[in-house]
Amino acid sequence: MATQFRFAEEKDAGKILYFIQRFADFQKSGDSVVATEELLRTWMFQHKAAEAFFAMEGEKEIGFVLFNHGFSAHKGRPSIYLECIYVLPEYRGMGVGTELMHELSRIARERDYVRVEGCAPDWNPGSGRFYNSLGAEELNGWTLYRIHGEALSQL
Repeated sequence: MATQFRFAEEKDAGKILYFIQRFADFQKSGDSVVATEELLRTWMFQHKAAEAFFAMEGEKEIGFVLFNHGFSAHKGRPSIYLECIYVLPEYRGMGVGTELMHELSRIARERDYVRVEGCAPDWNPGSGRFYNSLGAEELNGWTLYRIHGEALSQL
């Protein structure tokens, strides 16, 4: 499938929220989404804290990637953190996810970023196989830690 891509614009906040909710539902965490169109407009487009782009079939958005930026202290260069990748169910198995990852990697190379990284839930071995098929390596011996909610308030 020769997919076209387009970067999300501020007017796409509703579409981004739709894809975030579908992604969260797929990850079995739909109840945790508190994002709103207003928050997305503020943080993604005014503060430029994240970016998104869509996979397109004609005029229809069929998948998306949401990413933000990190920095490698060891390499002294920026990186991309893949927050979510989601393809509508009726377009899965057609290579759209792979094309989204190719596009994200192209963006990283074009910007001279050092890497693309993200995480996948342990309960979904298919996502691990997907990332491994693209040449991604698991960082065994590294555990993701998250400080949020009350712990963040108290720290």
